[in-house]
Amino acid sequence: MTFLGQSVKDPNPVWLLEFWNRSLKNVWALDGTAPGPGATATPDLKSPDGTLTNPGTGFVLVTPGVDIAGQPLGEPTGEYTLFKLDGRLQLRTARTGIYPDGWMGPFASYTQYDVPPGTHGRVRVDLRQSWCGKPVRSTVLIRVGPVTISSNGQPAIGTVTSRAEGVIHSCQEKSFVLPTPPSPWRVEVGIDPTFSPAELDPSLGDPRQLGAVVTFTYVPHP
Repeated sequence: MTFLGQSVKDPNPVWLLEFWNRSLKNVWALDGTAPGPGATATPDLKSPDGTLTNPGTGFVLVTPGVDIAGQPLGEPTGEYTLFKLDGRLQLRTARTGIYPDGWMGPFASYTQYDVPPGTHGRVRVDLRQSWCGKPVRSTVLIRVGPVTISSNGQPAIGTVTSRAEGVIHSCQEKSFVLPTPPSPWRVEVGIDPTFSPAELDPSLGDPRQLGAVVTFTYVPHP
């Protein structure tokens, strides 16, 4: 079995998974956050259609943000969903840079690999600055373009086909709608500066550097 996650900040659940499931062979993450102490990896993207490095296992266990082509086995257990592989590991969609509670840090991405040829559409990016304490003001940059494979085997935007900029303040919501290419595509969101709740309010225990709560919605058009 292969574990495949993203934004793995707490290693304890993965360590427990390894301890109780001796069949776990690979500990992978899409964004390099797979926890040690054993060998970990970031799978390469082999094709813009979402095909990844073949893990050599018959099953893959994924976390939120990792959407595998195929049918899940049973209902999700907590944050985990188990898939049986048919000989290859292929993504339908993938999110990176997003915590389980929906917050992103300085950078987040959403990649839509499952796009029928010639299908145009739009992606809606919703940002919610749920922090309502001391004022925070951040700039937002959103870029969209077709998927390409970088020199280190990771997904990237080939050519930027649409972009949007804006400003978001604390306790504010903003939405951006951008057209998408008629092929597998990727949207990247950057927020600067981020803030730490614990630094702005010492009574809070959240030390993360946060940007906003982000959601992505794809609406295809034939």
